[in-house]
Amino acid sequence: MDLDSLAPDWAEQAAPGPTSTDVEFDFSDHALTGLRNADMAVLPPGSTGTFSECALEQNYGVALAAHDIRPGRLLCDITSDNRVALLRVTDVQHDAVGTPDQVTFDAVVWVRPHKN
Repeated sequence: MDLDSLAPDWAEQAAPGPTSTDVEFDFSDHALTGLRNADMAVLPPGSTGTFSECALEQNYGVALAAHDIRPGRLLCDITSDNRVALLRVTDVQHDAVGTPDQVTFDAVVWVRPHKN
């Protein structure tokens, strides 16, 4: 998924996506990962998911493992266009053995204001 895209579905595609892909749900290990120039961080419990929390987070470059994907988890992403994004997991569907196979989330992508 390309969080910099203006497409209503953020140009969602099956993995592997194009070079602009920021976040991917990997069907081999069922983890959420940040890709290429995009880095992902998982916010600790108790976080509210603000721009400052994401912009100041130091633990980028991680994946959210399948067993940790659950509603309410907050992830920050530095997109391929260097924007700060927040993903809030809202729903997880599991396969017959309990492995996540579909993840739904809300996303906020902050864009720097234009200078005059």
